[in-house]
Amino acid sequence: MVLFLAVGLPLAAFGIWKVLGWRLSALRAESRITFVAGVVNLTSGGASSRPAVRGEVVPEGTALVTERRSEVDVGFGGGDGGLKITGGSQVNLIQLNGWSNAKEIEVKAGTIYSKVTPRKGKPRYRLKTPSGQIMVRGTGFFAEVGKISTLVATRDGVVEVSLNGNASSTVKVGAGEMVRMAPGSMGKVGPVSPRERAMFARLNQIRELNEEGGVEPAPLTSVILKEGKPGKVVTVALPGGGVMNLGYCPPGSFTMGSPVSEADRGVDEGQVEVRISKGFWMGQTEVTQGQWEALMGKTLAQQKAIAGSTAEIIGLGAAHPMYFVNWNDAQEFVGKMNEKVPLPAGWMFSLPSEAQWEYACRAGSREATAFGKSLDSTQANFRGNFPYRTGVMGPNMATAVEAGSYAPNAWLLYDMHGNVSEWCDDFWSDKLAGGVDPRLSVRGDQRVFRGGSWFNSGFQCRSAKRWFEDPGKRIGDLGFRVAITPREG
Repeated sequence: MVLFLAVGLPLAAFGIWKVLGWRLSALRAESRITFVAGVVNLTSGGASSRPAVRGEVVPEGTALVTERRSEVDVGFGGGDGGLKITGGSQVNLIQLNGWSNAKEIEVKAGTIYSKVTPRKGKPRYRLKTPSGQIMVRGTGFFAEVGKISTLVATRDGVVEVSLNGNASSTVKVGAGEMVRMAPGSMGKVGPVSPRERAMFARLNQIRELNEEGGVEPAPLTSVILKEGKPGKVVTVALPGGGVMNLGYCPPGSFTMGSPVSEADRGVDEGQVEVRISKGFWMGQTEVTQGQWEALMGKTLAQQKAIAGSTAEIIGLGAAHPMYFVNWNDAQEFVGKMNEKVPLPAGWMFSLPSEAQWEYACRAGSREATAFGKSLDSTQANFRGNFPYRTGVMGPNMATAVEAGSYAPNAWLLYDMHGNVSEWCDDFWSDKLAGGVDPRLSVRGDQRVFRGGSWFNSGFQCRSAKRWFEDPGKRIGDLGFRVAITPREG
């Protein structure tokens, strides 16, 4: 999973400067872009993006987003050098122009670096790392310690977490260590659960596997697929390059749909009891643009042209989820997977049934979301100014982001809430089908999709929220994920 390098949203950064009495007129330094390799996108407030041009002069207020294998030098005030940004990182030039010496801000790919000046009465944290990788979840980039718990972990290197900019409250986290900045802790660390520790260890394994030059995935066997357990992940190699990771969903029973007491529920969410008789494997993320192009030979732009859409491409990159795909396109992708990627006898690639999708999304949760009774945009990519229930207002990315950018659910599945919506295999019915392994194969005019997207509000990303669309319709925020399921019969 590629982690963003983030130094604040433009509006948040502007607000901090305003409080401190800084004047924008003092920050007129422009930055010139030079490429070493790859592609760099420019964004404005997360609302749109386009490829940067070599030598382009970029004003403050511009964000730079690098592709996974890209590298860019940003020169300040028209000068050479200043800041080197390596693959898979994101920076914002408002904050960077606020530093007196840009050369001290050299960071590595895969890190999160946040420099936040605290405001009175609102203690905040900042992260510093000379090397290594940092994972921060549950907060967003401008976390207010004392309100939301922050989990900080490093794979290698050391990170310092300081509150209120006070060196005496700094907590150092060494290689392989984890700490929790608990609400109200003011520098004290809270316990890290065994599950969180295991999750972080597994994320590192997955990250290492996907890094360039990583280990070739071992062939899947029937024993491996049958003897899965929650938290276990398998990897399959894709024709044309790349891999796909899938997490295990165990057999079990659950209540599908939502109770009448659930806020903002739909009338088509009447509860039914479902039993999943056999375990299956669900794609850890939505199918990405890189995976689609490797197997189908079409870019996102080409797929948009096929759709005949005039909508803007919102979220571009090999690690971003694929969209502008209809249900038929998704089934064609699954068919090619079955044709070109060998699986043991008795197993196949498929779109998940609607029941399998909700079961995997919940990952054992009986609440409205996999994360509890509420949802905010530090947990999933949706319209952050419309959180669900008691969720706090958060970032509004206004675009699809790289798949796997947010914390996974209990079964290590990412983006089941938000980012892009996802096709299911079933035909649509206004009543859920219960029983054992339900899959609506009766002919109909519409197909089901689930999950909600970056374009939706929090309540529309609940586990039980249902949608339907014509199977031939291609939409700019609708994709899919692949499952490995037991063959029927």
